[in-house]
Amino acid sequence: MSKSPPELTHEEDDLDADEYQPRGMTPKMRNCLRCRTSFLSEWSGERICRKCKSTIAWRQGWS
Repeated sequence: MSKSPPELTHEEDDLDADEYQPRGMTPKMRNCLRCRTSFLSEWSGERICRKCKSTIAWRQGWS
């Protein structure tokens, strides 16, 4: 049994198909959970900035 697609809100209905981004996938300014600096997060699960992710400690899992 297949599910029908979710209903679009008025805002989503006004967007072209190539402009629509699913919830949580909109870039947003967030504070890094490690260094607390503000950075542009590409999706809702991205909470560590690139600078922190590029450290040896982060890459080796030392947080």
